[in-house]
Amino acid sequence: MLTGNREYNEIYKKYKNLVLKVAYIYSGDNYDAAEDITQDTFLKLYIGFEELKDGNVSAWLYTTAKNSALNFNKKFKREVLSEDDELYKNKEQFGESLETEFIEKEEVLYKKQFHETSYEKSTIN
Repeated sequence: MLTGNREYNEIYKKYKNLVLKVAYIYSGDNYDAAEDITQDTFLKLYIGFEELKDGNVSAWLYTTAKNSALNFNKKFKREVLSEDDELYKNKEQFGESLETEFIEKEEVLYKKQFHETSYEKSTIN
């Protein structure tokens, strides 16, 4: 379908804003991602123009930009989830240390109440 740079440039000028808008909407209003997706979409068009033979360029561009944006979202969510997993692990460790500290203080209070030892002696043991 594309016979050269001139035809490619015409398609780029004609559909650049459409692709950018689709990428922006489907990437969750992330302009930087939308620009990257737009560039990637037109690179795929340039590389694979032979496969488009007499195809609907605007539909192909729309679908490619949309799918790239959705893939971006999946990847981004996975990365965020990984960071959240780390936070959860740290939270668990923090919770365990608090629980240990609570149990130790509870033992000290128990010794003081039922064994009539001073608080200072209880903490030394």
